[in-house]
Amino acid sequence: MRKVIDFITRYKKEIGGLLRHVATIAGGVMIAKGSLTTDSFAMILGASSSIIGTGWSFVNKAAHKKEIHVALSTDPVSGEQTREFCDTDKVWKSAD
Repeated sequence: MRKVIDFITRYKKEIGGLLRHVATIAGGVMIAKGSLTTDSFAMILGASSSIIGTGWSFVNKAAHKKEIHVALSTDPVSGEQTREFCDTDKVWKSAD
């Protein structure tokens, strides 16, 4: 799961553009075949953008949490990592 989050974080602009193009092409084909009306297509795009936006927000929050832990573990003067957060115990420990 972590690799997927890192991949999405690294290529989020490219993935977003690709998803928009895929949705536009799929909607255009379905409208041309008569399987979908333009109103239905607008509703589907709105619903899917809400779902994707929620997932995207989760990914960004998870990446931001890691950045905070790194910032809190670093000495502001020397820049060295002086402590680390233990996820299992939920406590800070000295980085030896």
